[in-house]
Amino acid sequence: MGGRPPKARAVYVARFPSERDAEAVFRSIQPEALSTPTKRARVRGFCKGAVVRIEVEALDLVALRALTNSFLRFLACSYNTLVKLGLSEKT
Repeated sequence: MGGRPPKARAVYVARFPSERDAEAVFRSIQPEALSTPTKRARVRGFCKGAVVRIEVEALDLVALRALTNSFLRFLACSYNTLVKLGLSEKT
């Protein structure tokens, strides 16, 4: 973010039925987090056990909202795909 401190920050935590599901979802969104195409914001993701944590930091609320919407949709899409394909450990 060009050395400027973020003005807005959000943290999202998603719990999955299993560590395997969480890891699969995390691996699917990680490339996007590593290649965020803006200098106004950044995203970091973490996976521990059955939990995926996404941290979004931005220089303004517009960038925060945009990245938040994108990453929450990526997360939901990845998990829904696992479920639809029967690859989830969802009970």
